[in-house]
Amino acid sequence: MKYKSLLFFTEEGKKVYSNMKPGETIIMVRSDADVEGVDPEILFDLITNPVERKKWDNNLVKAEILETYSPVLELFLAEISAPFPMSNRDILQLRYKIISEKHKEYIEKYNLWKTDAKYWMTITKSVEHPKYPPNKKVVRAEMKLGGIVLTQDKENPKKVHITVLIFNDVKGALPDSIMNKIVLKGCTKFYDNILAYYKKTYPSKDEQKTEAKSI
Repeated sequence: MKYKSLLFFTEEGKKVYSNMKPGETIIMVRSDADVEGVDPEILFDLITNPVERKKWDNNLVKAEILETYSPVLELFLAEISAPFPMSNRDILQLRYKIISEKHKEYIEKYNLWKTDAKYWMTITKSVEHPKYPPNKKVVRAEMKLGGIVLTQDKENPKKVHITVLIFNDVKGALPDSIMNKIVLKGCTKFYDNILAYYKKTYPSKDEQKTEAKSI
């Protein structure tokens, strides 16, 4: 089966590419954004730390690291809210968390991306586990493959390129209008929410000076 990615949405430096066939529940999405004035280390923690993520991700009902297998590999469960009349979805997944400067051994071991630029990356894939069967109150979706990459600009350490990749089967019989809403709202809100929270929680030095002068 061949898929062709189409430009689904673009706004203020953000681009969303999507491929969804009418009547299917498989979502294939790539989104990209360039952001400035951020620390990639902090941004990565906001994305991967369940406690921190719940502070800004309105779609996340609950998230938990169930088991840790190595410094870069863990079993992760997330429940995601869904628009009416859908039931919430949860995903049980193996998640790799790779920091290029910190995990060079694992980059070699798993033959991962090698580049001069510093990057922070997650790779996720659904799994089944006898200790964590599906919850009857929600629908268990399948993350066929997912990933987030934060790449630090070589010249400006406070400039980061964000790439999000999702190949997900949300399961169930869903109208195309709802599927489109999931992609459009989900991708754009991801960037809007995390950057708004970052700016509020970690204001730049210039913003701190402005606030101090106004007091």
